[in-house]
Amino acid sequence: MDKQQTTVAESKAMRGALHLYLSQVAHVANNRGLTLQDMVKVIEKLEIKPNTTNLKETFVKPYIEKAFGLTSTEKLSAEQVTETYDALNLVFGHYWHIELSFPSRDTQALNSITDETI
Repeated sequence: MDKQQTTVAESKAMRGALHLYLSQVAHVANNRGLTLQDMVKVIEKLEIKPNTTNLKETFVKPYIEKAFGLTSTEKLSAEQVTETYDALNLVFGHYWHIELSFPSRDTQALNSITDETI
């Protein structure tokens, strides 16, 4: 088996283990009389590291739906992208002091080359 096949097999096994773990948690929770409503009350205490996907789902999609009535970033005009960036950069800067310039075409091209070589 090559490295990619091994990684796929390991990922599948790990997903299976996670599924089994959740099944076991459900069994114990049910035996203790817990409901899902009881359990979701603490979901905000789970530490989730930000990534592109969860930032998009948590911040971008709700914003563009409320601001523009859109459900997909693929439908944003250039002006709407700018407005979305401005709003997000303002919030990220205010609350977490994360203020970044909008990526230039050169930065995007460099990132594309880097992604292809990794």
